[in-house]
Amino acid sequence: MKNCRNILIEKIYFLLAILGILSVVSLYLYIPNENINLSFHKYDSYIRILCEKHPDDNQFSGSLCRSDCNSNYNKDIERESDKKKNIILENMGQNGMNKTKEHHMNLTTPLVKYEEIQNQDREKDDQNERQKRERKEMEEREERERNERKKREEHERNEREKQENKERKEREKQERKEREEREKKERKEREEREKKERKGREESEKKERKKREESEKKERKKREEREKKECEQREKRLKKEKQKRDKEERKERERRERQLKKEREKQEKRESKQREKQEKQERQKREKEERKERKQRDKREKKEKEEREKREKEKEEREKQEKMKMENV
Repeated sequence: MKNCRNILIEKIYFLLAILGILSVVSLYLYIPNENINLSFHKYDSYIRILCEKHPDDNQFSGSLCRSDCNSNYNKDIERESDKKKNIILENMGQNGMNKTKEHHMNLTTPLVKYEEIQNQDREKDDQNERQKRERKEMEEREERERNERKKREEHERNEREKQENKERKEREKQERKEREEREKKERKEREEREKKERKGREESEKKERKKREESEKKERKKREEREKKECEQREKRLKKEKQKRDKEERKERERRERQLKKEREKQEKRESKQREKQEKQERQKREKEERKERKQRDKREKKEKEEREKREKEKEEREKQEKMKMENV
């Protein structure tokens, strides 16, 4: 947005510069000499714009600045208001053209400078636009090439995957066929081998079973004899152990009974002592409560006695007063 605005302003400046040049040329060719300073005052705004835009450029200072133009214009007005206008016009007749040429040359230099600046800016803008357009075209071309490459790679990948799948299926089919034939051959060989092994194993098992039965028969006989002997020895040992255990149990039972009796006596003694202690505490507590109750009863009786005495005294006092009252009557 800012770039468009700058371009628009520069175009306006350029048009003003062209108008200024055309006006100066027109003044030089067609306008009378007395109106030259008025024309320069008319385009003083253009000179001021150039001065503000290029403050460090000496070409826009001097006789073309606003103060000089205004000063020349004011002098022209004063001369025009003078009654000697015709004499001034005659005197300006010969020198006016030279002055016009001089001002025209002074104005042409900044205008050319401005036009060069405008041309440079235009060329720069055109170059930027061209670079931007080329960059956009290059990006579009790269994007297009990238998309085409992507499509081509995807197509190649699909074709490659398709070919690989086909080759894999053929290979798997061939491998499966070879594997089935190999498995069939191996199965047949295994069955024959197992048949031979089973036959040899059955014969060896038959021999081993017969041999094992004979060996087991001998071992069973030996085991029965050994078990019989062990049984007799075990019965003797158990009998001795039982006698010994009975004796130990009897001793242990007698010892436990004595211990229990001793503990029971001790427990009874402790319980008796505890019971006596508890009875003593209860008796002390009961005696304490009885003393407390007796004390409260004595106190209550004393209070009742005092109240009774007080009532009797009041009664006697009242009777005495009544008696005195009767005597007075």
